Amino acid sequence: MLQFFRRYQKILFFFTTGVIAISFSFFGSYSAMNETTIEDPVVFYTVDGSGVKRSEMEQMILFLATDVYDKQSVGWGWGPNFLNDGVVRYDIVASGLAPVIAEKYFPAMKEELNSRLQKEKRFRPYIHPQARFINAEMTWSHFAPELKASYDALRASANAVNKETFQHRIDCYLAESQFPGYALAQVMRYQEGQYDWVQADPTLTQQDLALFHYHSAEDWFGRAFVRLCSQFVINAAKVAEERGYVVTKEEALADLMRHANDSYQYEQSSPEVAYSGSNDYMAEQLRRMNIGRTRAVKLWRQVLLFRRLMNDARDSVFVDPLVYEQMLAFSGAAVTVDEYCLPEEFRFDNARSMHRFEVYLDAIAERDPKDPLALPHRFKSSSEVMRSNPALVQRRYALAVSSVDKEHLEARVGVRDTWNWEVMDLNWAKLIAEFPELRAASTGDESQRYNILANLDPNTRNRIDAFARAAIVKEHPEWISETLGAAKIQVGEYSLAYGGKNFPFEGVTDRHELIAFLDGANIVDPAHIEHVDADASLAAYTGDETHYYRILVLDRSSAGDEIMNFSEALVNGAADELLDNLLKKAYGAIREKDPESYRQADGRWKTLNDVKAKVANEYFAPLHQQVYSDYLVHGGKKAPTEPTGDFSAVHRVDAGMRLLRDQVAASPEAAIDLLREGIPTDVTYGKLSLRIDPTDQWRLVKEERVVERNQYDGDLSNSSVGLGYLLTLKEGEWSPVLRSDDGHASFALVRTFGISNSDVLKKKVEEAGMLLGAEAQQILCRELLEGFRVADAIDLTVEDDEAPAEADEDAV
Repeated sequence: MLQFFRRYQKILFFFTTGVIAISFSFFGSYSAMNETTIEDPVVFYTVDGSGVKRSEMEQMILFLATDVYDKQSVGWGWGPNFLNDGVVRYDIVASGLAPVIAEKYFPAMKEELNSRLQKEKRFRPYIHPQARFINAEMTWSHFAPELKASYDALRASANAVNKETFQHRIDCYLAESQFPGYALAQVMRYQEGQYDWVQADPTLTQQDLALFHYHSAEDWFGRAFVRLCSQFVINAAKVAEERGYVVTKEEALADLMRHANDSYQYEQSSPEVAYSGSNDYMAEQLRRMNIGRTRAVKLWRQVLLFRRLMNDARDSVFVDPLVYEQMLAFSGAAVTVDEYCLPEEFRFDNARSMHRFEVYLDAIAERDPKDPLALPHRFKSSSEVMRSNPALVQRRYALAVSSVDKEHLEARVGVRDTWNWEVMDLNWAKLIAEFPELRAASTGDESQRYNILANLDPNTRNRIDAFARAAIVKEHPEWISETLGAAKIQVGEYSLAYGGKNFPFEGVTDRHELIAFLDGANIVDPAHIEHVDADASLAAYTGDETHYYRILVLDRSSAGDEIMNFSEALVNGAADELLDNLLKKAYGAIREKDPESYRQADGRWKTLNDVKAKVANEYFAPLHQQVYSDYLVHGGKKAPTEPTGDFSAVHRVDAGMRLLRDQVAASPEAAIDLLREGIPTDVTYGKLSLRIDPTDQWRLVKEERVVERNQYDGDLSNSSVGLGYLLTLKEGEWSPVLRSDDGHASFALVRTFGISNSDVLKKKVEEAGMLLGAEAQQILCRELLEGFRVADAIDLTVEDDEAPAEADEDAV
């Protein structure tokens, strides 16, 4: 065979060449004779009379139909046009031009809008398959209420082609832009994680959670609307050129490249974006849209001309700030003051908080019976208070404490050690003495004792084991020292009261003993607490042989026994304990005055807890009346018809505040002795902080604040309206005692007047400029549309066929 081809190879070569030449000649000529031309007719004429071909129109529609925000909601990869930074979304829809543009062309959009409305009415948002309360509508209600309201309004619409429904569609479109599908998925995934019994829906991240499954302006409004917007942009660009606006090709190209670079930076980690730079990335996007770079620059140049025309109309509006200056001079009036008030613990919100204060004053102060509402300045000695109310007397220490409880130590005893201990002769005798049920089996060797213990019921066996572990720990006191030495050291300030329910060391019953040990211990440098041994009495201190403490004394009060101030009594719980003990003693006498109110249906007395508030109101009724009368005497106009506990609580310190106000106003320079500002508050590690002595606890808190007129309504000339009254005073003038915004007593010195916020004027002018600018754009839009209508420059009746391929070389 090979020999045959070698012999006739020249003949075969000439024959093959001839066949190929003949076939190419024939088919080439045939194609040339039958070549057809793709038509690209003019679809409409612009306002200046120039024709726009179908390819140009379709490419503008394609360019504007999607934008970079659609791309972000869809995710990585190709699809929406990232070179469009939101022409339809922002320049037409969000600016308020869409209803103006669409109003006259609803008939051309009717078919598409009707079909979309029917689809929207059938739409069912996402619902979790296991937990139905995790659903899209509930999430919208909480995180995007505007979207939920627009969604409901659109679905409830009956007519798809009227202004109201179209506005609902616009509101939905813009609200969904703020809370797109991927954000919805993230929120619902978080909600799944809040419930242990809810299994994550594996399909959640794969589902299309976009509202109505729409991903572009064309999806939301239809192709006819995008065509209308495209023709409006093209015509507006012609008008802009006629009015002298200029946008060069270089400027349009630079803007496109900027958009491409922004998108490339956002998506360069995507596996689908395998390009070396934003230029290649932009070229690939244009290739996929079948638009050449030259045509893309021409399209974007028209967009920029349209933008400049509309934005200049918006920015040309000037808002005179004078009208706002005059308005703010009144409504924005503000006064800067120095406000004086008592510390927070003396701002009573209810009757019980005031009653705690009264029993505290009775316990520690020498009160003037002629002026029961005064804040006392004469106090009992600590020894006097100790005899009657030891819960209000304390000693303060800075301590380094480590602790351990017996249960923690018992965990070191294993099961084998516990059982071995139990069957030993000496220990078996201890078990028999503690657990009589073992006496019947008191004889036998260790193996028999094992069997006896094994046959006990679980509860008895657990009690015996617990007893054995505790006994083993007691036999090993070195375990306590070892554990305390390794435990974490807590450094802090400890207030040890001689009485009361609350005590920082659990298990301690003899407080005097512990306080004596602490007073006799050596002071340790806080820097050396890790390397210093505790005093023998405090190395493993316990009050119940269950809780053990290793205590180092770092500092102690030189004052010795101290009377608690009211804040300390509240934190310690002593004030509540005093009040409850008082009411318990008084209950017997009070219920005898009105037995029917305090008896149950069966004739038995009600418990104190059931009637505690009523008993307190009866006991403190004289105090309530005194506060009520003081309020009326000093011009109060908002009193109830009769005194109540809660009303008296709010006004309890008014009398004392009036006296303090007169003292501060008489000599502001010397008022430092009446302020908390005069008490140092520095705290050093391992040292006691300076405390507020009961004699200083009425010192005032001074705070600079601004009172604004817009916080108050109506006539401010009456001091009962509160701090708004300060606006009627003059600079340097002292106010009477007023009700602060939180409802409690304060007074103030007026410093300066001014406008509450200098930024308010700027904000108001900007808001007015935005509103008037949007209105100016709409007016210009209507004028342009009328001109386009007269020139017949808008035509939506063209056939929606496939556009022909781009003709110039940049299309490839």
